[in-house]
Amino acid sequence: MNPWQQLNQLLAGDQPFVARVLGFNGDGQSILESIDSGQKSLANGTKIPAGKLVYVQSGAIINEAPVLAVYQFEV
Repeated sequence: MNPWQQLNQLLAGDQPFVARVLGFNGDGQSILESIDSGQKSLANGTKIPAGKLVYVQSGAIINEAPVLAVYQFEV
């Protein structure tokens, strides 16, 4: 298989995104809010506490996401 096809296969899956954990619904899923769009969704996994940021891919929480500082400069 050529490298271009390999790259397309890697990129074809769901891309991970960052969301905030809002709570839990009692059946092993977390209620999330996307950082980018504000859209609410459910994902499998309840190990990360509410209020934390997580990485989500293919409907499952992958890991906790770091809280990074944001700076704004005027030039």
